[in-house]
Amino acid sequence: MLVRIKNIKIVTVLLLLALLPLQTVEAASKTQDEKKSAAVSAALEQKILAEQVAKTEAKESIEEMKYGAWMSPVYSNFSDENPQTSQRTKTYQVIMGGDYKINDMFISGLTVIHEDSKTNIMSSGPGNGLSSKGYTMAPYGAIIFNSHVFVDLLAGYGFLSKGTIRTSNITGSSKSNRILGSIGLTLTNTVNNFVMSVRTATMYVCEREQSYIESDGTYNRGPINRSANASILGRVGYLVDGKWKPYIEVGGDYNTQTSTLNYYSFIGTTPAAKKRAYNAGCGIEFQGSPWSGSLGFNRSNGHGSTRNDTFSLNIRRVF
Repeated sequence: MLVRIKNIKIVTVLLLLALLPLQTVEAASKTQDEKKSAAVSAALEQKILAEQVAKTEAKESIEEMKYGAWMSPVYSNFSDENPQTSQRTKTYQVIMGGDYKINDMFISGLTVIHEDSKTNIMSSGPGNGLSSKGYTMAPYGAIIFNSHVFVDLLAGYGFLSKGTIRTSNITGSSKSNRILGSIGLTLTNTVNNFVMSVRTATMYVCEREQSYIESDGTYNRGPINRSANASILGRVGYLVDGKWKPYIEVGGDYNTQTSTLNYYSFIGTTPAAKKRAYNAGCGIEFQGSPWSGSLGFNRSNGHGSTRNDTFSLNIRRVF
């Protein structure tokens, strides 16, 4: 989260998280949690921004704008071109939240996320795939130290219902539970209308999968998957007419993971995923009061032969 409080220079960033439930579907699952945190980051930034716009335009007092509500639809298209792990995953998420400004230094809130994803696993032959639906609830907060330093925190619990299909006619279903936590630090500076910022963040995720039996009697024992992620993201934006801000961004992340065993019987043994990934993106923000928002695109390459394209929209209203 990138903040320039005094001059209304706030930049929305992606907080790169890591969720690696298994090596083959690792990056696609990771992407789902990345977008949850990205939407929360955008919402916090837009709340602070709207207060600054109101103060500058003398429309409302800061004290009258303590509450905020927001929504963020996100679409991700993930692909892995490695012949041993080839797959395609499409993920849809609707992320909603609300928050309250405690004082000039602290903001707290709660977000609820619905996600729906479908994966086609080509490396195992035709008719193999995974599906997942579920919800995550996450309290979040922000600590504003000064006009150049901003800290954000998030902790959450989620549950998913999962389905599998093998050779077009063998099916299975299972459930999983997930806990996660993250913290990020942002440094930002403004020169004329240029907003330059650097963000570092870290996150830990633990997911427990239930064991399940497929329709042909095949037993799949559920693992416990743990991962940690460290990321850095740089962004440059340019403020136009005081409210519109196009931007570009580049970043990278480093992941570590542990998994007790291979979960899905039809995937087979897969090579270890690469720990590094790189991403770049662009977008535009609208900085108004009481409405604000952003529209962005980001592409990530790495973690083996993977690529992920993400489109996100964030709309916010302060009260």
